[in-house]
Amino acid sequence: MASSAKSNPLPSQECEPESSPRRECPICYHGLPLKKTEQVYHACCGHVICNGCVVGKLHAQLKELGKIVEGTTPEEAQFRLIKDCGMYVCPYCRAPSPDDEESLRRVNNRIKIRNDRDYSIALNQLGSYYKDGELGLPQNLKKAEEFYKKAYDLDDPVAAWNLYFLYDRHYPDQKEKAREYLLRGEMLGNFKCTLFLAGHACASDDKEETARLWMKAVCLGGEDVDILLDLYRMNLLSKDDLATTLRANQAVKDEVTTKRRDFATRFQQFCNAS
Repeated sequence: MASSAKSNPLPSQECEPESSPRRECPICYHGLPLKKTEQVYHACCGHVICNGCVVGKLHAQLKELGKIVEGTTPEEAQFRLIKDCGMYVCPYCRAPSPDDEESLRRVNNRIKIRNDRDYSIALNQLGSYYKDGELGLPQNLKKAEEFYKKAYDLDDPVAAWNLYFLYDRHYPDQKEKAREYLLRGEMLGNFKCTLFLAGHACASDDKEETARLWMKAVCLGGEDVDILLDLYRMNLLSKDDLATTLRANQAVKDEVTTKRRDFATRFQQFCNAS
């Protein structure tokens, strides 16, 4: 994002879909949040970075300049300074945000190099650019599918979700193929695939499968734990299973929650309300 854009100093967050918390932010080393709005793909270095580290970098810059004094500057004033005065650079490689042409070139280069660390991330990214017609590319669903499938063949759980979403929205006559991607994504631990399958099982009145999938979704960090209590009351979940699932859910929340991420969430709410 160009530094002159003052409405919100966070770069575009629509590129990276929800991912499993097992992938870590390369700066704070905490698992990435489930929501794509709480993490940002950076074309400069190829990393997906949590908003806590993105906003934290802007906050640190303003502290170094003396514009924010910890313990003295009110939080709302800090938010306003970050929004209006923050000079965005990548928190990882410290490069300014590249323009669309440069971003596209770097993503393509990562695919050509096929670095194990970010190859599937870049494949998903380029697929999303084609799906949505971003960075000057024409919308091309076949190209999007091609790149998603390359990542999918590497057992990338995000690619499974991307392919399901692509088929569900654009190929309504291929529901079986879409479901195949959804099932594979659930097997690979993708939260969204698991959650959607739980919804399908519930709609089909398959109570046992609903219980199994909902337990897994909550273990992955899902927030709708009240449904577990309903399943327990229906004798579809044992007391031990309920306790184990809730402990797993809390462990994921502890892993993905940090003070900087909480600060970033409040900052985002401030920007949305401004």
